[in-house]
Formats: sequence, C-alpha cells, structure tokens
Amino acid sequence: MIKYIVSFEVVPGKYQEFEKFMKEKAFPFWSSFEEVKSIEMFAGYRGSPYEMHFTLDSFSSLEQMSQHPSFGILFRDIGNYIQNASRGMLLLREKIK
Repeated sequence: MIKYIVSFEVVPGKYQEFEKFMKEKAFPFWSSFEEVKSIEMFAGYRGSPYEMHFTLDSFSSLEQMSQHPSFGILFRDIGNYIQNASRGMLLLREKIK
C-alpha cells in the first residue's frame, strides 16, 4: 500500500472556487478509480498549507490513473486554484493498529 501526498497552498481569494472544484470535479474523478482506497484532505491550523493523501494499492495503481485522459486536464485545471505544490510518496512498511 502507498500514500501519494500532494502538499499545496490555495491561491489567495480562490478558496470558495477551490472548494467547489474539489467537490464537483476532483473528488468524484479520483473516487471513480477502484484503486483509490481513500482520499483525505488536511489543512493547516489556519487554512493553508493543505495536504491531500491518496491511499492506493501500489505504485502501478497511480501509474494507471495517470494514463486516464482526464487526469492531465484535472491537474491543469486545479492549477487555477493552488500554488506551491509538491508531491511525494510513502510506502506502508508496517501497520501497527
């Protein structure tokens, strides 16, 4: 199991548009993949920065998702609402509880 993590800040003044985009387009898109086991969005104490965590079966799951024609369009469009984005991955080594 892997966690694909995207850290970012919402562009000042675009928070409501960002929320609408996430609810209407981004979350439904990502949720449509059975490879996605969970999606979590975290916010800093006072809003930005944000982190999104996607739990996937494997790296190949992420690779398969990225091949979908709408994947690039979604990431292009989300760029209208976020800035200072970075991505990373964690591999689950051991689940304690």
